[in-house]
Amino acid sequence: METTEKASLEQFESAALPHLDSLYRTAAKIIGNRTEAEDLVQETYLQAWKSFHRFTPGTNCRAWLFKILFHVIHHHRRKWFSLWLRRESENALEDLLTYEPPTPEQITDEDVLAALKKVPEDFRAVLLLADV
Repeated sequence: METTEKASLEQFESAALPHLDSLYRTAAKIIGNRTEAEDLVQETYLQAWKSFHRFTPGTNCRAWLFKILFHVIHHHRRKWFSLWLRRESENALEDLLTYEPPTPEQITDEDVLAALKKVPEDFRAVLLLADV
């Protein structure tokens, strides 16, 4: 590792790592899931490291990290909501497309015989031969 990269890494660690716990607590409180909060904080630190060259030393690193965290959480929720919405719309569409005619709870022999009388004679013979 070059000395400038090492110095930059040390600057990043000294500026950003003290805020790890507060970022995690905030993410866990917003998301409500510790595992997802860990992932979101990890993503926050990854994005912060990638854009650390744009961070102005001496400014509020905590505020900068929280801004990144809120952006990551917003992106996570938008992605989750879009997947949820897509899944729900597919389920709703499926419910609309599949029609199941209502079936009576009890069918009596008289009902079956009455239905058979409505069927033309040629077809009735086929039904009787197939089912009897």
